[in-house]
Amino acid sequence: MEQNQSSSKKIGGIVLDILTIGLLFAAFAALFYSAFILQSTTFPIGAMCAITAVGLLLLFFIGDVSCLSAKSKAGSLSVGFLVFSVVQLVALILNLALLLGLMIKLFDVNQLFSRIAYVITVSVVLIGYVASVSYYSTASGELISDSDEEADEEEYIVDESEEMEYDEEASDEEASDEEASEGEEADGETDSVEEVVELADDQENA
Repeated sequence: MEQNQSSSKKIGGIVLDILTIGLLFAAFAALFYSAFILQSTTFPIGAMCAITAVGLLLLFFIGDVSCLSAKSKAGSLSVGFLVFSVVQLVALILNLALLLGLMIKLFDVNQLFSRIAYVITVSVVLIGYVASVSYYSTASGELISDSDEEADEEEYIVDESEEMEYDEEASDEEASDEEASEGEEADGETDSVEEVVELADDQENA
C-alpha cells in the first residue's frame, strides 16, 4: 500500500515537472515572438527585458544553484556539472547584457545577432533548469526506494525476533513438559515401591 502511494506521488511529481517545463518554454517563446518577430506595440521592449531577466534569474537560482548545494551536501559534485554550471552562468550574463543593450538601444530586435543570442542564452538556462529538475526527481526516487528497503529490513528483523521468541517459548514449553513427565515417572516409581513394601508387610503379618 505504501509503495503504491509513493509510486503515485512520484508519477504525479514527474507530470507536474513536465507541465511546468512546457509552460516555461511556451512563455519564453511567446516573449521572443512578441518582441523580436511580431514587434507588438502593446508589448514594449522594456517589459520583455524585465520579464526575461527576472525569470532567468529565478530559474538559475532555483535550478542550478540549488542543485549545486544539494550535490555538494551529498558529495556527488562532479567536474562535468561544474563546467555546465559555468556555461549557464555565462549564458545568463550574456543574456542580461543583451537585454540591457536592447533597452538602451545599443542593439535592435531586427538584428539577426540579437535574435540568435537571445534564443541560445535562454535555451541554455532553461536546459540547466530541466537538468536540475531531473536530478531532484531521481534523488527523490532513490530516497523513496531506500526508505522502502529500510522498512523491509526492519520488518525482516522484527519477524526474525518474533520467530526467535516463539522458538524460545516452544523450547521452554518442551522443557516444562519433559520435567512434568519426569516428575510423573518419579511419582509412579515411588508409588510402586510403596506398594511392594505394603505387600511385604502383609506377607509378614500373615
